[in-house]
Amino acid sequence: MSTADEFARRRAEIEAGGQAGGGGGGVGGLLVGVLALALVGGGLAWRAGLFRTPAPSPTPSPRRSEPAPSPEVSLPPAVARPTKGETPPSLALDARPLARTSSPRLTLSGVARDDSDVTEVLAFVNGEPVSAHTKGVGGIGKRVVARAQPERPFSFQADLRPGVNLIEVCARDDSGGERWEAYSVLRREARGSVHAAVIGISAYRQVRPLSFARRDAEAFRDYLQDELGVPPSQVHALYDEQATQTAIKKLLGQTLVAAAGPEDTVLVFFSGHGGQERDASAGISTYLYPVETVEGELFSTALATAELAAALSRIRAGRLVFLADCCYGGALRDPRALLSGGGAGLAALTGSQGRVLLSACKPDEVARESPEQEHGLFTYFLLEGLRGAQADLDQDGQVDSDELSRYVEREVTRASQGTQHPFRAGSGRVNLGPRRR
Repeated sequence: MSTADEFARRRAEIEAGGQAGGGGGGVGGLLVGVLALALVGGGLAWRAGLFRTPAPSPTPSPRRSEPAPSPEVSLPPAVARPTKGETPPSLALDARPLARTSSPRLTLSGVARDDSDVTEVLAFVNGEPVSAHTKGVGGIGKRVVARAQPERPFSFQADLRPGVNLIEVCARDDSGGERWEAYSVLRREARGSVHAAVIGISAYRQVRPLSFARRDAEAFRDYLQDELGVPPSQVHALYDEQATQTAIKKLLGQTLVAAAGPEDTVLVFFSGHGGQERDASAGISTYLYPVETVEGELFSTALATAELAAALSRIRAGRLVFLADCCYGGALRDPRALLSGGGAGLAALTGSQGRVLLSACKPDEVARESPEQEHGLFTYFLLEGLRGAQADLDQDGQVDSDELSRYVEREVTRASQGTQHPFRAGSGRVNLGPRRR
């Protein structure tokens, strides 16, 4: 087995060993024209329906009285490679690496000693060589000084990925002897506080009601408070009659702006109706529906996505995730164009690092609700992914936005028999919390 293969094997072992450590129709979902469906088939009801048959909202599941603590991630032991030679060099680090750190960079320094000559000192992070006295991973392991000597100082700086990292240092002498030291280091992401806006509207004043939109929002609120441990004072919820256009804009554009700082994470969840409207000057504009929305009067009674993006762009949190289980109407095919809402829109919002949009379906689709699960399909699998190990693809004990979007897309596509495909827009991988099982 080559050295590269061995490092790859060891990296896979350390990630797999134990628990390593470290969100209707969707945004972009379409209702072509004004056609509304009230179809029930295969246990699933179309969530497009502006004219669907009302259904009572089931009683939400009971919540636990206290937040569940985040599980402590156990570090798998790092086993050093075997030494070579009868009298291999010795390695003395100035300081043993911390087992847990929130710093993205690690400094390794110390001295290698040998009876004769230490020819080189090498360092590796997750199987990748680290250049001496340089930043980052991926350089070429090299000698620290040009000539051999019995005592050789060394210094390396390496970038740590979130989760478990395998750190290895190797000293070699002129007779072929080798000494290896290995360490496990868990990098925790510094997230600051989590602040959330949770909006769910089932009972509209003048638009046909949805079955499970409010229930979706209540379930997501419960996840934040009971499982992620977000204090109730940092979870701002608007349900049904509370979710007016003015209240939504105030929550997003004022309350969260005042609450969240650069180190914080903001989560916005919306479950309800959406639609589109065409006019001669702006073309097609897309909207989220507050509770007072009137069909045919979207410009004055609904929340345009351009307005939504303007409100969200005021938030200075380091990370922002928008989770949308709602319907848009219209004939746009391009997700970016749809997100733009005739202006900068959500495309501008998701164009910066740490801004992520997860939507229930593609622009030319409608999202569905499941009477069996009593949730929108998107929300049901969103919560399943946040709670379960199946969405934790790299098995580092955390579920991030990239992993969650892959899981939700796979499961919703399967459950809808290929009629609904969630999608993701934006950049950055935002950590959404520890898995629960």
